Amino acid sequence: MADSDRPWQTGATEAERWDGYLDLRTGMLRTLSAEPIATAEKLREFEDGRVEDRRIEFLDEPFQGDFDLPHLQAIHRHLFQDVYPWAGEIRTVGISKGGQGFLPPEHVGFVVDGAARLMRDDGMLRPGMETDKWSSLLAERFNDVNEAHPFREGNGRTQRLYFDQVAEAGGKTIHWNVLTKEQNIAVSHAARDGDLAPLREALSVMVTDRMDPLALQRAKQAAEAMRASSATRSGPSQARGAGAGERAYYGRDGRTNGPGTTGPRRDGYGR
Repeated sequence: MADSDRPWQTGATEAERWDGYLDLRTGMLRTLSAEPIATAEKLREFEDGRVEDRRIEFLDEPFQGDFDLPHLQAIHRHLFQDVYPWAGEIRTVGISKGGQGFLPPEHVGFVVDGAARLMRDDGMLRPGMETDKWSSLLAERFNDVNEAHPFREGNGRTQRLYFDQVAEAGGKTIHWNVLTKEQNIAVSHAARDGDLAPLREALSVMVTDRMDPLALQRAKQAAEAMRASSATRSGPSQARGAGAGERAYYGRDGRTNGPGTTGPRRDGYGR
């Protein structure tokens, strides 16, 4: 692909690069579709089946990595190779969701590679760690990678496959679909605000030992108890479970309508 066909990279300003991700005829994200995609619904239709096929392909024949940024990029490239011309590439613009900015693109590699180093140093990538301790550490590393949000779109689905591989290396299983989409958004938002407690509580429910034959049943029961407790504290909930149309994920990443703000600088990966 010629540089002129990659305006999300070659734009001289943030606004030009932002527009470079879009099909300016429709205002929707630029895709590999032969025909213009004019609505969010049509984009979902074009994206979901293709990504799901690639996800199943990955589950059948997973590839390994060092849990660093190239590993995360390889997963994104595999999932979205039929959808976006920038699959696997680090975003070149600032993005935000729910009023919170993610990290600037230039900090993504530092944070993701730092998270990989910490997981290795802390023993998360080998079996044997007590599950409660492992899930508590996972909350920190999940928040790091989520706050990095390396890609223009598709971060959530990429992260879940990535952390599934982290869990497999550590002898654990993460039951992503025992929480609702709304719960996921709430705990992720709180974590990015500096409160990891809700995310730790959620992951303590979602993570089980890989060899536990009743793992999923226990996780679902614990999730129901947590939802009941949350409803008691905060009143009636409008939450719903992830349906088949969401491919058993928590839900789609939000799309912003214009240039987003960037998040604060993150340091502290010296070890």
